[in-house]
Amino acid sequence: MVNSQKAFVFVVCGEKEHTDTLAISLKALKTKTTHPIFVVTDAKRNQVTIEHDRILHIETPSHFTHHQASIWLKTSLHKILPPNGLYVYLDTDVLAIGTHIDQVFDQYLPPIRFAPDHCKLPQFSLYAVNCGCIDEAILKARETVHLFIQKTDPQSISNNEDIISKRKKLSNLIETKKKSLMSFYLKYFLSWPYFHISESFRLDKRKKHWIDQDGTVIMSHITMKEIASKTSLKWKFLQGALCLKDGRNIYRKECSHLVELIYKKWGINVAHPNFQHWNGGVFIFSNESHEFMETWHQFTMEIFKDPEWKTRDQGTLVATIWKLGLEKQPTLDNQWNMILDYYNAQVDISNDGAITLDGVTWKSPEFAHIYHHWGDTSWKVWNKIIEKVQ
Repeated sequence: MVNSQKAFVFVVCGEKEHTDTLAISLKALKTKTTHPIFVVTDAKRNQVTIEHDRILHIETPSHFTHHQASIWLKTSLHKILPPNGLYVYLDTDVLAIGTHIDQVFDQYLPPIRFAPDHCKLPQFSLYAVNCGCIDEAILKARETVHLFIQKTDPQSISNNEDIISKRKKLSNLIETKKKSLMSFYLKYFLSWPYFHISESFRLDKRKKHWIDQDGTVIMSHITMKEIASKTSLKWKFLQGALCLKDGRNIYRKECSHLVELIYKKWGINVAHPNFQHWNGGVFIFSNESHEFMETWHQFTMEIFKDPEWKTRDQGTLVATIWKLGLEKQPTLDNQWNMILDYYNAQVDISNDGAITLDGVTWKSPEFAHIYHHWGDTSWKVWNKIIEKVQ
C-alpha cells in the first residue's frame, strides 16, 4: 500500500455545542502535528461557521437528525476523503495532549485499527439498544441521586487537592475494612460519638461527617437507605441495589440484548459475549479499509430505521467486526485513546500530566477522550487536561 498523504479527520455538524467542542480539539491538535487536518461537515446544518482551512462540505440526507447525519458522514469517510491516504479519525471530544501525536500513524494495522472501549460488551449493551435496561426513568433517577449526593456531600465536588487525595484514601480504607464485615459493623455500632476507622480518619456520628486528624471535614456520611428515602427509590440491601419502584436496578451493570439483536438482525453470532469491543472515538484507516467501512455504514443505516436500536455506531461496529472475522484484530494501546470517565473514581491526573486509570499510570498519554462532562471546571481531571492544551 502506498499512501499519498497522512492526515487527521474530524466529523461534526449541527448544534453550536458540537462545533465549539471541535474548536478546542482542533486548536490543540494543530499545535501537536505536522500533518493536514480535515473537517468533514454538512455546513448547512451548522449553527455557527467552522473556521478551518481544510473543510469538506458534504450534503447529508435531509430527513436525518443532526446526530444521524454526523454518523452517516463518519461511516462514509472512505468515500469522502481523497483516495490512497492513511487517516486517523478523531471524535471531536478527543484532545491531543501528548508530545508524539504523529506516531499514531505508525500504529496502523490493516484493514483498520481501533482502540478498545473502556468497558466490555455486556456493559455497553445497556446503552446500545432500546431494551429497557437503561431508559429515561433510570437515567433520571441516576441524575437525581447524583445531585442529592453533591448537595449532601459538598466535598464530593471539591477542587482542593488535599481533600481529593484524602477522600480517595478514606474510600479505599472503608472498602478494605468492610471486607471484614462482622468486625467492621460491630465496631461501628459500638462506637460513640466517634467511629475511628484509622489514626487518620474518624466519623462524627452526630454530624455525619468523616473528618481527618485536624478536624477537617473530608466526606459526609450518607447511607444507601437515606439516598433511597430522599430520592423516592428502593434500597434492596441483600442485592446491594438502588431500584425504581418497579424493581429495576438503576445501576444495572450489564445485559445480553445487543448480542441477541445482532444475531436477530443479521444472523451474526458474537461467540464471546464478554468481548472487548472497540471504541469509535479514534481509529486508523486507509484504502484497505473500504470493505470494513462500507459494511459498518450499511449496518448503521439499517438500524436508523429500527426502533429496537439506539442511534449509535458502536453496536453496528461490533456486528461489523464479527461479520468480517476481525474479533482478534489487535487494538490500539490506551495511550492513543485514553477514555476518561467522570464517574470513575479510579481516574486521576498528576501535575506532570501522568494519568492513572484503574490503578495503572500512563506517564505520557497522547490523546485524552473526554466523552462526558466536557468543560466541567469542578472536575480536576478536566482542569489539568485543558491546562495542557491551552
